[in-house]
Amino acid sequence: MPTTTLSAALLTVSNMDGLPWSTPIWQSLTKIHGIPWYYADTAKDDSPTPNYSGWTVKVAKAVKVFAQNVWDLTESSQEKYIVARHADNDSEGRLAWQKFIKESRISVNINKTIDSVLTEHDRGPYQVLQQHNTTSVSNNYFTIGLGCKHSQLPTLDDAQVSDAQLYVAAGLLGDEGLLPGGRALSPSVSKFINTLLAITWNRYRK
Repeated sequence: MPTTTLSAALLTVSNMDGLPWSTPIWQSLTKIHGIPWYYADTAKDDSPTPNYSGWTVKVAKAVKVFAQNVWDLTESSQEKYIVARHADNDSEGRLAWQKFIKESRISVNINKTIDSVLTEHDRGPYQVLQQHNTTSVSNNYFTIGLGCKHSQLPTLDDAQVSDAQLYVAAGLLGDEGLLPGGRALSPSVSKFINTLLAITWNRYRK
């Protein structure tokens, strides 16, 4: 599957019952305790938003409108609109969202969790290299970080990383990410987790 950006993955999945922002595990990982652009209807424009103090209500309103406009687009058009650089009516919301993804450092703990879960379930890059009988494994895996030589690490599909999808979902979202019965994901959550795995594998292969 094609990789995407974290900002696009998070914005598109957020059109689904508040996920991932509404789950306690996600909140604990990201330190964002609810939908970032939430604000009370009576709040003044210059007030800070309750779930992310880096925004005023005025900025949160712009981000919310931007998000709603993204959700109204066809799936094939969403990411292009999210990362667009030309000026338009959503410029303020778009720039605020991209700045939020960077400055809130959401990716740091998400990456740590995914790395840990993949390693725990034998789908980390070092383990995959061993499973594929790659020669000189120790020369292609660095203990500082998780970088592997691009030419040595198998593709996402060949590494069968999707085997760990349910475990990654549980690690990031808890039971809220699972359908009743705990052994399957909804299509939206499945797509979100697979996108995060693709982003992760792309990070390993750089």
